[in-house]
Amino acid sequence: MNNRELNAGEKTVQDFIKEVIEFNANPASRNARADYFDRMIAESPSDERKIESVDSDLTMIGFVRESYYTYLKEKKIIPTSSKDIDCIGKEFYFYYHAIKNGSVYTLHKETMKAKYLRLTLTDYNNAEIIQGKKFEELEPWRAEIISTELVSKSSLQELLSDFPCKDKFQADYYYVTKAKVKDLYAGGIVAISTDENDIISPYSPKIVSLGDK
Repeated sequence: MNNRELNAGEKTVQDFIKEVIEFNANPASRNARADYFDRMIAESPSDERKIESVDSDLTMIGFVRESYYTYLKEKKIIPTSSKDIDCIGKEFYFYYHAIKNGSVYTLHKETMKAKYLRLTLTDYNNAEIIQGKKFEELEPWRAEIISTELVSKSSLQELLSDFPCKDKFQADYYYVTKAKVKDLYAGGIVAISTDENDIISPYSPKIVSLGDK
């Protein structure tokens, strides 16, 4: 990945998002939305300052498409069962939309603070995360988030150069989270806090407080 391009790209993305907000936002909420996205982009890392997770009480639940999940399994990067200890310590990438066709994908305000990542193959349109209710549709392990960066589609394709479906990426910019398999963590997760999870894209990550009951 070209570090110089990343530095230039971050400024371009920030300017672009401001233009989108200026021309498309509802005037009554324009200032609030501009502040929100300014903070989000400011917290999105360049190659000089990658965002690192800081809150050990938050877990990101990430929807992953089966093609990418199969790719990670075939490369023996992520566990295939709750007994697959050989994958502990291995690193992988989880990506989600930032900008697509001029539209900025809104995220939970605590997204960049999550410490852990758990994956689900279940489309959020068909699986609700309800406060206090155990969400069972998760893979039987968890990973620890190392860092997150904002990249262009071409940069993501370069990063995942051997992923067979990389040409199907549709967004213009993505958030890419680097994570490391921490342990086998079977069972569901209790959604202690789900504020703002219901107002974002069904494909954006969901953020919950960690629970294992």
